[in-house]
Amino acid sequence: MSKGRLFTFGCSMTKYYWPTWADIIGRQWNYFENWGQPAAGNNFIFNSVIECDTRNKFTPEDTILILWTGVARIDYYQQNSWFHQCNPIEVFVRKNSEKNLSCPDGYEIISYPLFKSLHHYLDTKKLNYKFFSWTGYDTKSKAGILYKDTLEKINLIKLNIGPKSIKRIND
Repeated sequence: MSKGRLFTFGCSMTKYYWPTWADIIGRQWNYFENWGQPAAGNNFIFNSVIECDTRNKFTPEDTILILWTGVARIDYYQQNSWFHQCNPIEVFVRKNSEKNLSCPDGYEIISYPLFKSLHHYLDTKKLNYKFFSWTGYDTKSKAGILYKDTLEKINLIKLNIGPKSIKRIND
């Protein structure tokens, strides 16, 4: 068992109805908290890390693993609960129309500063942490160029999910 505590953050890739990567590696620690939520966006992830630190007082012996998610997820906190909206296709393009409801640049300019701010926050406290993402971020967009140094510190992981990753019994 590893000394210190493990805290994980993210969307359904981090916490779901069955064990995820976080639950599997969490077995290697004496103390483990999984703060992920299905469909969670980056605003929720950012706020969860700050709340968790406030409640648990992170120390340099702790390990903090953050799996950032797609930029088109919207989080709300109402009546003592987080709510998440996640449907990028409907967010960007109205059904049966080419008219954009919003633009990806707007979501990037909201998410990328969260990444930079949390990176700075955890570095300043000299904490042991890693940033990951299951989705790539655009370093050539206006926001991507501005926050390129931060985006390059996020490790892209490839998750084998979906129909192509499931081997059929007959194969």
